[in-house]
Amino acid sequence: MDLAQMEHEIDVMTYMNKRGILSANVIYSKQQRMIEEIDCQGERYFCFVKSKVEGETIAVVDLSSTHVFQWGAQIGSIHHAGKDYRSQYQLGHWHEEPIVHTAPSVFDDTLKVGWLNVTRQLDSFPRNDSNYGLIHHDLHHENIRFSNEKAAVLDFESAIQHWYVYDLAIAIYHAALHIEKPKRPDWYKWFSSTMLEGYESRFSLEKKWVDKLSFFIYYRQW
Repeated sequence: MDLAQMEHEIDVMTYMNKRGILSANVIYSKQQRMIEEIDCQGERYFCFVKSKVEGETIAVVDLSSTHVFQWGAQIGSIHHAGKDYRSQYQLGHWHEEPIVHTAPSVFDDTLKVGWLNVTRQLDSFPRNDSNYGLIHHDLHHENIRFSNEKAAVLDFESAIQHWYVYDLAIAIYHAALHIEKPKRPDWYKWFSSTMLEGYESRFSLEKKWVDKLSFFIYYRQW
């Protein structure tokens, strides 16, 4: 992670904490700086320290409905809070992700056609305040901690501007990898509906975007 990425993560994380979304806090150095520069053997490094976040990471197969609801609620809270986020650090857009540009160069012709078809569909989707904005972009189960009926969010370094539904797709896609394939259809119905209930307790998406959830899961698979 370079200096700009660190500044970006700290800024988003600090903002979310102020908006009541549990996360780590930055621990200032003795020099009262958030980020310190270190020179080691001619190389220049930057680092910062976060506070410990209370709670535990729970294995996907051990998650209760309450946990999944809380997880979804925190995603909704991030999207709700993100509408008012203003910063000197520019949030990138989905099409500015390096993978969007580098993937075609490493795919064979068949995969390239599939990838370009997916990204063209994304590019055709409308973007406005009701469906597009700041998302966490990496809220898989290892980036959420549960403690005393509360859920804390970790690692805002990947925060980006994207369609809100993609945050839900990321959570569902990565959780599904921990479920045996024969059990996934029933698990998916339970998990996705429970997560959406939690999400909609804090933020609302139009049905047409909820209906695109499977497409965004497919995109994440790519």
